[in-house]
Amino acid sequence: MTKILVVGLDGATLDLIGPWAESGVLPNFARLLKEGSGGVLPSTVPPMTPPAWTTFSTGTTPGRHGIFDWTRRKPNSYELTPLSATNVEAPTMWKYLSSRGLSSLVINVPMTYPPDQINGIMVAGMPAPHWDSSVVSPPELFHELKTSVPTYELYPDPGEAYSRQGVESFIQRLSRVASARVEMWRELRIKRDFDFEMVMFNGTDTAHHALWHLMDPDHPQYDPNAPEHHRNAIQNYYIEIDGYLGEFLDVAAAEKRAVLVMSDHGGGPLKGLIHVNNWLLQQGLLRLKGSIPSRFRYLLYRLGFTPMAIYDLLVRVGLGKLKKAVVRGRGRSLLTSLFLSFNDVDWDSTIAYSTGNVGQIFLNVKGREPKGTVDAADYERIRDQVRSKLEQWRHDGSPVVEGVFYPEEIWTGENLPSAPDLLFLPRGLEYFGFGEFEFGSNKVFESLRRGISGTHRMEGIGLWWGSGISVSSSNTLIDQRLHDLAPTIIHLLGAPVPTYMQGRVLLEMLVEQREIETVEFEGEEPPDAAIAFTEEEEALIEERLRGLGYV
Repeated sequence: MTKILVVGLDGATLDLIGPWAESGVLPNFARLLKEGSGGVLPSTVPPMTPPAWTTFSTGTTPGRHGIFDWTRRKPNSYELTPLSATNVEAPTMWKYLSSRGLSSLVINVPMTYPPDQINGIMVAGMPAPHWDSSVVSPPELFHELKTSVPTYELYPDPGEAYSRQGVESFIQRLSRVASARVEMWRELRIKRDFDFEMVMFNGTDTAHHALWHLMDPDHPQYDPNAPEHHRNAIQNYYIEIDGYLGEFLDVAAAEKRAVLVMSDHGGGPLKGLIHVNNWLLQQGLLRLKGSIPSRFRYLLYRLGFTPMAIYDLLVRVGLGKLKKAVVRGRGRSLLTSLFLSFNDVDWDSTIAYSTGNVGQIFLNVKGREPKGTVDAADYERIRDQVRSKLEQWRHDGSPVVEGVFYPEEIWTGENLPSAPDLLFLPRGLEYFGFGEFEFGSNKVFESLRRGISGTHRMEGIGLWWGSGISVSSSNTLIDQRLHDLAPTIIHLLGAPVPTYMQGRVLLEMLVEQREIETVEFEGEEPPDAAIAFTEEEEALIEERLRGLGYV
């Protein structure tokens, strides 16, 4: 049995870590690359935080665990609702470990709210709306933690940095949140000897979202006159994390633990947005009502009166924070009364629509959508037609899409019927399908002038080191996937791998070539109803996701 310490770095990428480690500014990452195994870790399609972290935690793909984005369409509606851990339809590895008598300490992993009751301690991550006792399991620990780690925060909101005035405060918050995360780990791990430990840092991802343009001279938002410590802010954050990584490695070496340093996806520059519903409207796949109010809103839309235009104006005059007051929650009705929205869609003649991020398209299927138009007999033919249109899509003479997928081509599992009918990856992922509002702009392609400047890439990291891990050259990458990590961790811990997991044990990087045992495990029955967020909590969650450029 080899105990495990997992360090999660949301969005971390070897595109940054590799050169900085080689230059000497990240000595502990360099140590990992030299002394361990691993390398690139492909994300899910789409490379989004909820499906990716859930794939890691359950050892299953979205087709089985059922999480595809931050939100899901409400039954018999075209409206969206945020998801939580109660929507995950596969057991997590820490629930399974608990059933085997193994203990876990889990801190800040996304899609763990509300927290599981496990053999150990869990401090939930997003989408937890508030830092209170509902985030901690067992909940009676909360008041002790609030006193012992008074600076702990759930999340460093990148929206703070979308104006020049907020950059300095955001950079300080990044450091403060990371420090408190490590302090929470130090505080909790002394309570008992945990078999499995995990602590996750949001800051790598939020720093990419908010600050990428400051360090990238090729970015359209690059400001050569920005203060030097702003332009170096992402590197400085990685340097800070590298310091904590040194502590993690030293502790693991002393306790003879294996270490996994991983991310759910990579990161890179964001040059612009793709408004997928505008493209569907152009293609005649989505149609609008002919009523007078809808025609009036469509006229305003054609004239450029859109949420993105108003937000751009607010940011330019230093009032960007007002966005949260008008986009979701109570402001949702204001948006739909002023701007073109799904309320203006003629669903009786609409074939396809888009919700969610990156590139997710749903057909308007009879019997599934409340006003479906696509018959089962026509489903495959129409889906093939939409795929062909996506593959032929051009912008400035170049293909827009580098990959179109049907869910059954990339996943298996009982939750495939809940997946988007088509998923596409924009070329290079420098443009992202826009998921914040149905018709956020009157353009199909929109360049960014301010706000979010970095986003996700498919290539995350999976670096293994320590007890039980063989040493390989950093140029020798193992063939690993997110759903392989949980089975490998369980095998290292000396337990049989549950058969519901879809990944494999990465035997090629383990010192001990022990036979893989398996066991049937069904876990608990999922709740009849997912957790219901209050209107205030739902608005708060969506505000955080908007800071990342989502929902």
